[in-house]
Amino acid sequence: MNITKIGFVSLAAAAIAACSSSSTTPTASGVFPAQGFTGRTVRVEISGDATKWKDGATVSFGDGVSVNSVDVASPTDLFAEISIDPTAMPGMRDVTVTSGGTFTLTQAFELVAPVELQVEGNPGQGGLPYFTFVNHDPDNLFDLTTDANTGSYLNLAINGPAGTMWNISSATELSIQGRVFIDTTATAGDVSIVSGPTATQVTSDAGTFPIAARTPTPLSGTATGMLTTAGDSVLYSIDAAGSPSLVHVTLSTADMNAQLGAAIFTDGTWANAGGLHVILPSAGTVDVVAADVGTEAPYTFTISGAGEALTTAAEGNDTTNGTNAGALAATLPFEQTGGTLSSATDVDELVFTVSAANANKSIELITDAGADPNTDTAVDITNATGTSFLSGYGGGPVDGTECLFGTGNCFPGDALGEDVVSDPLPAGTYYIKISAGSLYATTDKSYLAIAWFQ
Repeated sequence: MNITKIGFVSLAAAAIAACSSSSTTPTASGVFPAQGFTGRTVRVEISGDATKWKDGATVSFGDGVSVNSVDVASPTDLFAEISIDPTAMPGMRDVTVTSGGTFTLTQAFELVAPVELQVEGNPGQGGLPYFTFVNHDPDNLFDLTTDANTGSYLNLAINGPAGTMWNISSATELSIQGRVFIDTTATAGDVSIVSGPTATQVTSDAGTFPIAARTPTPLSGTATGMLTTAGDSVLYSIDAAGSPSLVHVTLSTADMNAQLGAAIFTDGTWANAGGLHVILPSAGTVDVVAADVGTEAPYTFTISGAGEALTTAAEGNDTTNGTNAGALAATLPFEQTGGTLSSATDVDELVFTVSAANANKSIELITDAGADPNTDTAVDITNATGTSFLSGYGGGPVDGTECLFGTGNCFPGDALGEDVVSDPLPAGTYYIKISAGSLYATTDKSYLAIAWFQ
């Protein structure tokens, strides 16, 4: 009898134990939505199974995510309003709820950049690649408000690493296109877009802009390079020998559709870069970038460059008949800063010699007509018999105002100056003739002239 009773009790205990083992273990079971854009505020629902959450519950999404509030809707359901830092690292995050225990959903919530940066061309130091920002956040479209006069976007700004300059060429609500100019000293860093009027601006972080360090290739004489994609570039360096020095570069390519450009960095920055020729006050080394400024790459190109001591030339001899009588001697390369067009018929003449070593080279001649828009300069390069060796313009824009790839930075020069390249010059004696051209004014008669062998 006692044995039967003990057996009965044992079976009951076993039954109770079996019922206990089938109960649900409290867990966090889901997160909705399962992702959020960096730089945004998101309301997230977190559900549990057999949990006993109550007021005072806390939630964590890891570094870079602030939890503004937690509202417990039921013992198994709560809502968290979170603010994600614009620079928070994208990727998967654990979500942890603390209330009556600690409940973790591993890798349950993803931080996503709202804007994606795409780059075409070389993003190395000194480069100028094309960029596209793609907006993945339809709730925060790009602000397309433009200036009625200039067409520029008033409420769009791109903030990149120090030493980068971002020029927007076009935009839609979901994309921005343009070109970024990278200083030779710039390094990789974060890039973001600020969109909207001041009171309601939205910042969209696009992550790290990967600027690659580049060591320039020394250039002395002529070299051949290759541009493989639209926006590609090659970085060179030139040693300037004198005080002052003239650094000059020429470019050519056999591809008739190619758009090829160059810039000389006097201090490593695009803000102070020059065109195909700059004057340096003292000797030193400068960087030069040769770049595709269109969309026709790949193609090969030839680049020539030199940094030469610059001599000073006085004003050419005044003549009115162009007979070369008493023309003032000059040695190339030279800079002449004291020229004056004393009358509308004045012709200032400089004579120079092409040695056998420089035979069949061309010279480039630049004049700047000063500040008066009513004064023009005209130039010619002849031999002693008056035969002209100037068949056309070349080497740069006609007016000596070499703008750099749409940056607004131009080679110093007046709209009425000249920038010309001669035909090849056989060994012999030649004359540079500078006159008033088709316009003349007595208020500003001065000009400067620079010439060198290409």
